Amino acid sequence: MAKEITKTNQIIRSIDTTKKRIERATKLTIGKLLDDSKSLTLKTGVTYIGIDFGTSTTVVSLATGDPKENNLISTAIELNQKLFDGAIYRNHKIPTMVAWYNNTLLVGEGANQYKQQLKQSKNFWHSFKMELGEDIGAKYSESELNNEKIKILNPKDVTTLFFKYLKTQIEKYVNENNLPNIIEYAVSIPASFEANQRKDLLDSLHANNMMLHKQALIDEPNAAFLSYISNQNLRDEVHISEDFPTNILVFDFGAGTCDVSILEIVNSTKGYLSKNLAISRFDALGGNDIDKKIALDILFPQFLNENNIEENIFKTKEKNIILSRLEKAAELLKIKVSEKLNLIKNNHNFQQISKSNELSQISYKVELRTKSGNFSLEKPSISNFEFASIMESFTTSNIEDYENPNDKTIFTPIISALEKSNLNFDDIDYVLFVGGSAKNPLIQNAVKEYFEDSIHLIPSDLQAHVSAGAAIHSLMYNGFGKNLIDPITSEPILAMVKDENKEILTTLLKAGTTIPCQDVIINNLHPQKENQEVIEIPLYIGSKDKLLHNIKINSKNPNGFTLKDKIKIVLSVNADKMLLIKAIVNDNETIEIEPLNPFSNKIAHIKDRKRFEIEKEYNLSKAYNHGQDDLVSLRKLYEGYERLGFKLDAAETLEDLYKKFNYGSLNNIGVAYSNAGDEQKAMKFYQEDFKQEPSEVSAFNIAMKYKYRDKNLYEEWLKKSLDINPNYEHSLYYYGIYKVEKGDKNEGMKMINKAFNSWKSDYENGLFSSNISTFISCGRYLGKYDFANKLEKENQENQKDFSEFSVHNLTRIKE
Repeated sequence: MAKEITKTNQIIRSIDTTKKRIERATKLTIGKLLDDSKSLTLKTGVTYIGIDFGTSTTVVSLATGDPKENNLISTAIELNQKLFDGAIYRNHKIPTMVAWYNNTLLVGEGANQYKQQLKQSKNFWHSFKMELGEDIGAKYSESELNNEKIKILNPKDVTTLFFKYLKTQIEKYVNENNLPNIIEYAVSIPASFEANQRKDLLDSLHANNMMLHKQALIDEPNAAFLSYISNQNLRDEVHISEDFPTNILVFDFGAGTCDVSILEIVNSTKGYLSKNLAISRFDALGGNDIDKKIALDILFPQFLNENNIEENIFKTKEKNIILSRLEKAAELLKIKVSEKLNLIKNNHNFQQISKSNELSQISYKVELRTKSGNFSLEKPSISNFEFASIMESFTTSNIEDYENPNDKTIFTPIISALEKSNLNFDDIDYVLFVGGSAKNPLIQNAVKEYFEDSIHLIPSDLQAHVSAGAAIHSLMYNGFGKNLIDPITSEPILAMVKDENKEILTTLLKAGTTIPCQDVIINNLHPQKENQEVIEIPLYIGSKDKLLHNIKINSKNPNGFTLKDKIKIVLSVNADKMLLIKAIVNDNETIEIEPLNPFSNKIAHIKDRKRFEIEKEYNLSKAYNHGQDDLVSLRKLYEGYERLGFKLDAAETLEDLYKKFNYGSLNNIGVAYSNAGDEQKAMKFYQEDFKQEPSEVSAFNIAMKYKYRDKNLYEEWLKKSLDINPNYEHSLYYYGIYKVEKGDKNEGMKMINKAFNSWKSDYENGLFSSNISTFISCGRYLGKYDFANKLEKENQENQKDFSEFSVHNLTRIKE
């Protein structure tokens, strides 16, 4: 299927087929899906609980009754949320937040009330669900909760604490309402959550003795589907054709994820059967991304204008903190405009009104204290036109415009699911909307227009809907031992192998494989050459951008592997979607593989993965030092950024090193910012360095900033550099070129040759430490091309190779 699926290639269903679907269709209920399980009886004396663990909001529901008796009910329950003043707030919506304020631990609404006053990752934590599975050490290295009693150093820690609170409040609710004290849980999660994310969540649940049975985790779209067909008060019912499969697309757009799942319901000889056809790939796209874009594109410029300041006075970390503080205002504006537009969505002038300059404003003052001063944004505002423009970037169906991974549209997961299911948009019979962000009228309109021939299903409470389905799943699975919808794998598992003279990806496990699945065995792999010392089998999820694991096997034979050696891979997926892998050499040497990779859910290129490694080491060291930096760790972080080419991070870390430990120099900080492309900051540090202690180096660097702006100042600063040190090669070279261009060729060439000879002498004595590219340019300027080419080749050979594996160690497929 083509990547872009547009209305221009729509295939109209035949009138006869449509009539048959309507005339021979039956209302779908939970009871219908249990028709083939008449011998099963519900386990009694148990309280069945479902938890929708959301990015921004968590909801807990209770399922009671028996679907066989047609009296199944699922209800969201109100839980206690303690506020700082000791008051108890009761609500079924629990903000997925934790705070530490004045030596008081707050969870839920109590934490939410201090969101603007506290610092994320230090004494306030939110959106930690989306950080599960990222093993970068003590991510919250500045955490104020780092003691034996309470420790929050990473997303799993805070998730464990959050579920401890949930369990305590659920048990209190059960006791107060005289419910059975045996509690069975089910927890809903994004369908595209991968193995490492699921493992972290399961670890947090197990730490609280919330022992889930296999498959008690349910994909959010599946939970939404179960909830919808269990509702007795549906405005739009789901009818299943007696003759054709019925396809239901669940569009689950929450705060942190946009999950799309396609279900197929068929009426077979065994009764009504349901199965997943496809799950969209993992994309961290949610309503929070809309908030972030409003904060960046609309509110941040308002903030700068209101305070009459320039953006470049803030370092990246400071700017990110400012943006995070603006996000709450952005969310409130988004909700206000969405609610206003929802009231008129059936108005024939909706499109015109939604793009008008009508302004929405909130009385929500944002106050910020920064190193550059105290600032505020008094009354954040956004126009309908600005809001519509923001939303256009999230609702375009032409995903070819979105090759940049930082650009996100809701149609990326939609098209991903359609492609995996081999369906076209007009094959979808129903579209079910779920998630708080799906309430946005511009989101709904975009999806409805795309699936204009489908029936659109919108529950009465989009946020509590999934939780109700999780509770129903708890009752069905824990009570009947019945899983109504078997989960599937969302992405294929691939291996990199050698085929002739090129590297190729071969599929080990297809996307859409029903799980749990039996062992899949690949036994046609061999070394690619005689006496190969090491075998490497890189495994990927979905594409070569998402490395899962690199299996590395060293030969026990001193002569290496032979071409006759056989390598076998055995893999399976268990009920928790955990990937189990092992490699076997010649049927006698087994290598068990840890199935998880910390970075498998995000497209992370080689340098990004190396970056995670150095940041993990730094975070662990900082946490060990109680959130304080030390010279050695911060220097290693700077050197890592510099080595990997993350120039801005390197510059800002070097600035921190100078301010905290007097490491480096102001000039070097200027060079780092220049390498990062921030010439304004570079000039600031060069000038500060020259003012503090005049040197030929800082004078030269200042001169270079004037090279194309002011020739007089350019010459003046080159002269200053040479006045301080007449032998400084860089100034000799560039001032020599300047003199040649001005007509003083003899003096100019004399200076250039002097610079070259000095550099060459250092190079031959192994003392060369300057920027080699300038030395190469100097050689070419003087016509010494062979020498310059030799230097360039040596420089390229010395470049760091960041490959995750060696192509020389790959296996080959032998049919």
